[in-house]
Amino acid sequence: MSQELLYLSRSDVEAVALSMGRVIELLEKAFFEKGMGRVEMPPKPGVHPRPDAFIHAMPAYIPAMEAVGIKWVSGYPENSKRGLPYISGLLVLNDPETGLPTCVM
Repeated sequence: MSQELLYLSRSDVEAVALSMGRVIELLEKAFFEKGMGRVEMPPKPGVHPRPDAFIHAMPAYIPAMEAVGIKWVSGYPENSKRGLPYISGLLVLNDPETGLPTCVM
């Protein structure tokens, strides 16, 4: 079985141009589900390669939204001196039925 993996850049995501109303609607649903105890979101494991830096894995599953994935995020305060962002990360979405990754952004 072959499944295409979608790669989206920041500009690809911005080009979708979701309205703020739609963003709020989706966030309200996600927070409601979390508040009702229907979201699986374990404590984030992390490593600290430098005393003031971190890299965290942040998985979550929202059954009501058929959404499952992981955010991989890092924070390096010294990056500002390098002209790089302090926080960076990516999101990997998976198919909740098969577990296969479907999108990286």
